Amino acid sequence: MKATLKVDGPASMLAHIDHQFGRTPEDSLVLITIGPDRRLGAGLRMLLTADQDPDEAAARVFHLATGATTTESVFVAVYTPDREQAAVIGAHVHARAACLGIGLLASVHVTGTGWERLDLPGQGGTAEQVRDSLINAELVARGSVVLDAAPDDVPFTGAPDAAERIAAIAPKSARAAVAWWHALINADRVLLPADAYQLAAALSRADEVRDRLIAATIATGNEPMPELRALLLGQPGTAPDWSRAEKAIQALTAALANTPAGHRAGILSALGWLSWLQGRGTAAHAWINRARQDEPRHRLALLLEQLIDREIAPIALDPDAAYRRNRA
Repeated sequence: MKATLKVDGPASMLAHIDHQFGRTPEDSLVLITIGPDRRLGAGLRMLLTADQDPDEAAARVFHLATGATTTESVFVAVYTPDREQAAVIGAHVHARAACLGIGLLASVHVTGTGWERLDLPGQGGTAEQVRDSLINAELVARGSVVLDAAPDDVPFTGAPDAAERIAAIAPKSARAAVAWWHALINADRVLLPADAYQLAAALSRADEVRDRLIAATIATGNEPMPELRALLLGQPGTAPDWSRAEKAIQALTAALANTPAGHRAGILSALGWLSWLQGRGTAAHAWINRARQDEPRHRLALLLEQLIDREIAPIALDPDAAYRRNRA
């Protein structure tokens, strides 16, 4: 998101959130950091549960906000149909901001029809005002699109013997699997059923082949791959190739059409991990939930579920390295 965007109130900030995450959040606490000259910084999103501890929620998002040394103030939005929950969380957010000496641009409660100020009761606006805001108009003109709350599932429409073909694939070494994946992404062609079978087979393995294949979705292959653990955990300094990641997401999504039930969990988990790195929590949860449905005890899906629930990807908090659609 470019720093030249003009912030003209909560409606514009809510439009900024929609475009930054690519979707309108649901059941979430969102905090946007604001630096010098009202420059918009990192977007931090935390899923809310019915029994959410409001003080813990406020503490977690402000812990992340204080990690950005240029933060001067924040904008906070609570997305929930529960007005009482929003009011309680808002009160804890206000107290936490005052305690830390961080300015509060505004805090709002957002529903499907509009928003109301938590810091200035009685003030609010409609969903139409968000869509009509200056930021929304400028971002749409730049080609940005706000999608639905969760990505569409991709049903299996492939060959009747797809499961047998996946099971019959001979395993590749980690080096060979990564080289094959690099070539497939760089080829920029329509994904074939045979490609889907290879992906499903490789990503179903609980070993180095699977981990390195997933990591290779964001590493170019033109230079030594960063330390594997750092890549998988989205640590700062790993510098993901976001253009490459977008191509990988397209390939993985297309592969689902040729991947039958019982063989989809690895691909779905990879999509969830990539969405988490991009800061798209709603999409990440949707993909991981589908992976768990396909294989309830899938180890990678279980580990990613815990990771996604616990924290935002560190790379998503770096305004210089975080994912931005249409980024130059």
